[in-house]
Amino acid sequence: MRHWPGAGPAPIALVLASTVLAATPSAASLTVTGSSALASIPGSPMPMSVIYLTVRNAGAQADRLVGASTPAARQVELHRGEVRAGVATMRSSGGFDVPAGGQLRLASGGDHLMLMGLTQPLQAGTTLPLVLHFQQAGDVKVVVPVVAASGN
Repeated sequence: MRHWPGAGPAPIALVLASTVLAATPSAASLTVTGSSALASIPGSPMPMSVIYLTVRNAGAQADRLVGASTPAARQVELHRGEVRAGVATMRSSGGFDVPAGGQLRLASGGDHLMLMGLTQPLQAGTTLPLVLHFQQAGDVKVVVPVVAASGN
């Protein structure tokens, strides 16, 4: 191995850094399935909707969904849904874990993505672009079908 004057332990640090990078989850290890956004309710005074989906992590390292964005809404919030004493509530969440070799399921009655400030009503039969922001893997782009909501 060739050493440069003043280089010190740089070759060892470079090998260690490349090992750490190789262990980091990548977008390729994450698969998004079953995504859907609920169509807007006609006449609703609040321009919002919800997205459900499943993220599967085929990688050996856990990751964390820390945010999402879409041009269809001013803001996308990660919400944790809970039922306590028969009352359904939701609160903002700082993120959702995606275990190594496991999955994250965002579903009706539980955790979900809330679209706030829709730029226009969502129509069943259309799609919207969504970017999921992961702590380790970075951004994952998804096309989400819009489906009719119960009671529409």
